[in-house]
Amino acid sequence: VLLLQALIAMLLVLFIADLINAYSAVACSEARNAALNGCYPWGGEGPAAEAGWSYSGKHRYLASGYVSVVLLSVAMLAPFFIRRPALSFIVPLAVIVGGGQLAQLLLPFFIV
Repeated sequence: VLLLQALIAMLLVLFIADLINAYSAVACSEARNAALNGCYPWGGEGPAAEAGWSYSGKHRYLASGYVSVVLLSVAMLAPFFIRRPALSFIVPLAVIVGGGQLAQLLLPFFIV
């Protein structure tokens, strides 16, 4: 369980760092911003868009990131509130997978 929590903590740090970078980033689609290192592909560009990965804008990308951070935080803290040792490994994984699926279904309704 500690190894799982350490992995979740590392993912949480990466997601938070990405959110901080994305918050101040500009779109790569603008010609003058294409040469910048800190640009993000809002709307999907290049191979990522061809593979079906895209965010329609910065707002949706950030909202998706916030939801991911909340889910990872809940998953990391869940074992502290569970009394059965067997469930303390299963519940964090269920929170991440189930919460991610639920977020995919509900997020489009809350973000315009």
